Amino acid sequence: MERSRVTPGGFFAAVGKALCALLLFLGCQTLVSLAFAAAAAIYLGVQGHFTDPVLFSQQVMIFTMGYSGQITLLSNALTVLILALFFLLRRQNPLKGVCLTPCPPATLAGAAVAAPLLYLAVSCVLFMLPAAWLDSYADASSALLQPGLFSTLATVLAAPIAEEVIFRGYILSRLRRGMPDGVALLLSAAIFGVCHAQPVWIAYAFALGLVFGLMTLRTGSILPSLITHLGFNAVGQLFASLPEEGLSNEMTAAVALVLCVLVWLTRKSLSALFLPKKREDTP
Repeated sequence: MERSRVTPGGFFAAVGKALCALLLFLGCQTLVSLAFAAAAAIYLGVQGHFTDPVLFSQQVMIFTMGYSGQITLLSNALTVLILALFFLLRRQNPLKGVCLTPCPPATLAGAAVAAPLLYLAVSCVLFMLPAAWLDSYADASSALLQPGLFSTLATVLAAPIAEEVIFRGYILSRLRRGMPDGVALLLSAAIFGVCHAQPVWIAYAFALGLVFGLMTLRTGSILPSLITHLGFNAVGQLFASLPEEGLSNEMTAAVALVLCVLVWLTRKSLSALFLPKKREDTP
């Protein structure tokens, strides 16, 4: 990842570029949401539902929320497409521009194993929260965890790709050009958290932002954090599709055993993703 000397001018330039990327991300979400809301209003109006304005607006909102998977999928795709065109128009490599560079296979294996570990850690913390907090969080995330092709593609594929490209590939990489790595990491994670709106979601998205950002800083690429993010969301989608009784005791034990074996096999790669490299003593 490119790094420049920290200067006042570089600080403001870095913050400005980060804000532009954030506006792109939020703007695409708003634009696609408004387009679906307009289509819903036209459809309901044609069907003759426009009797009471307040009731009609509620119907439009409910109708639009039913397409949350499609909205997320399209808005994230639009975000990535616009950013790619931005780099291409400047005759720059889009992949290099967002730090999507190759990594050793062992590093990627460690990133894949980190996904269920992170999901387990987040689940344990959520389990200890008050019931009222969890009810609010469940309501906020229910739309993204609905079964269906569009919801699954949006949650498991589109959202992680767009978020890693924007928040780690662009925002973090630009912020660290104008400020120390630690400050850039905290700021990018805070922005990532706030974009999730719901309080519990903000808190754990901030924590995940720190983890994903640290992986990016350690490897110089967003590919490991992208794999972990994809895996994290995939595990969440998988557990959401399980029956209410969940896994049997035998299946839980088997999954735990396999996870322990994978952690042991990738322990060096996991350490390299999060721990600083040891400095070799010079004679």
